[in-house]
This record gives sequence, C-alpha cells and structure tokens, in this order.
Amino acid sequence: MRDLLAKCRAVAEHRTPAFDVDVARALSTASEYFEGWESFDDLTMDAKVLNALSRVLQVQASRIEYEASLFLADPQMLADKIARLPAGALATAFLATWHPAVELEQLTLPAVELALRYWEAMPSWADRRQADVLRPPPPTTITDEELARLGILSREGFLARLGTLWDELKALGPTPYWSFVRRPSFEDTVRRAYGVSFLVTYGYVDLDGADADLHLRPRVERTHREGSRSLVVPFGGTTRG
Repeated sequence: MRDLLAKCRAVAEHRTPAFDVDVARALSTASEYFEGWESFDDLTMDAKVLNALSRVLQVQASRIEYEASLFLADPQMLADKIARLPAGALATAFLATWHPAVELEQLTLPAVELALRYWEAMPSWADRRQADVLRPPPPTTITDEELARLGILSREGFLARLGTLWDELKALGPTPYWSFVRRPSFEDTVRRAYGVSFLVTYGYVDLDGADADLHLRPRVERTHREGSRSLVVPFGGTTRG
C-alpha cells in the first residue's frame, strides 16, 4: 500500500507517466487488504491511497483530453484551451501569426519641389488673418417676389389655395375625385391633388371609395381626426404618393 501511494503521488506530481498506475488493479488490491485493517494508522493509509487514486484519475482524464485534442479540435475545445493559456502564451501565438500590412512612402525630389511651390504661393499669416479676408459677407434679405420668381414660394399663399379648393368642393357637394382633380396639364393636376390630400388629412374633406371610383365629400366644418390614413393614387401610369 505504501508503494502504491508512492506511485500515485509520482503520477500526480507528473514525475512518471499518467498510466503507470493501473487504477482498477490498485482498487482491487486496496479492497483485498481493507478487511484486515485494524489500527487507526492502517485505516488512514487506506484513505490516503483512495485519495491518491482519485488524483491519478484526474491526471489520466486530462491526458486523454489532451491527446484527443491533437486529432480533433471542435470550437468548444479550442475555446477551453485558449481560456487556459497564460497571457504570455497568447501573446507569443499572436505575434507568430500576425502579418500586418505595411505602407511605405518615399520622399522624392519632385514631391519636395511641389511642397516648396505650395508654401511659396501661400499668403503670409499676417495677410491671411486680416479681418476683411476672414469676415463673411453681411447677410441680405430676399423678397417674396424673388422667392416666387425662383419657384420657392407661391405667389398665392398655400393656405389661401387650400381654402379656395375647400370652397369649390363645398359649392359642388359630393363629387368624383378625378373630375375635381384632373386638369388639362399634368402639373396643375398634381397641384390640385396635393391640395386635396391636405384637406382630407386635416378633416376638411372625406375621401370614399377605392381605385377609379373615388369620391370627395366636403364638410361644412373641419373634423378633428384620430390618427391618419394613407392612400396611394396613381398619376399618368406612375404611382405618386
């Protein structure tokens, strides 16, 4: 039993190969002698042998796992191995596989000449910091007429145009959508449809039906809607929202 304990300790301390101890045979030997133990020292020796055999099993299991990893490397096993590596080993592995991209630049005579011409043509600092050079031009104003001429602002206010459309609808009463919106030019048709969409959205007009059978029903007063509704109406073969 003392010899067996010494062999187990040698395996646990990695002084001898892990499988120099036959655990099954050692357990059989320990059980054979167990019935003859009478003193406290004998029972203590038996407990030490069992504890040493458990450590041998751990060493043997680790050895089997290591040898299996040499032939099979699944992601979990690799993750476990990396987690157990010290920082120095990780750094060494990184440096061995690191291939950084290197950019080389060479200073040539034409590049120096180009830089020299650039600096010679640049105004002096005193000239560049003059107030007249750095100060932006003063702000100016633009009239409504100019905005209208540029097409940014309509000569007729947008709200006024909406009111005109609403008055037209109230005078007509319920009317087909297309007969009210369609005009000789495509641009005018789009403008009226755009205005009608605002009237429908904000509760001045109701839009009923679907596709080609759309009808507008004007309201005498605006109705406050809960939420909104989106409807796609095709114009001239293309879909415009």
